[in-house]
Amino acid sequence: MFTPAKKIKKAETAFLCDNLFDLWLNGKQIVLDSKHLTLADITELLVDGENNLHIRGYQSATYNTFSSAITGGIRLYYEDGHIEEIVTDASFKLVQLTNFWDIKEPESVTAEVQFE
Repeated sequence: MFTPAKKIKKAETAFLCDNLFDLWLNGKQIVLDSKHLTLADITELLVDGENNLHIRGYQSATYNTFSSAITGGIRLYYEDGHIEEIVTDASFKLVQLTNFWDIKEPESVTAEVQFE
């Protein structure tokens, strides 16, 4: 989750993963079954207040062994010229894990990564 500090002029995102991933912002799909999301304009997907970024990465075996690495983030361009970057780091949280060989997600899956 993230909340822009000021009025946004433009917002972009890009991600790179060694396995497939899905990405949503505020419930709207940005990419599905991809390894690479080139720089994408997400300005229209932002909402006033709190925004929720959801990432589902594939090929997880256990909470301690995530066999897929992902890097990327969001860049916010504010109307006053300030730029803020929200990047992948230790603040990302895994909130749901399914078994490696599951072909269907459990109904309780949230597929969410949060910024704090």
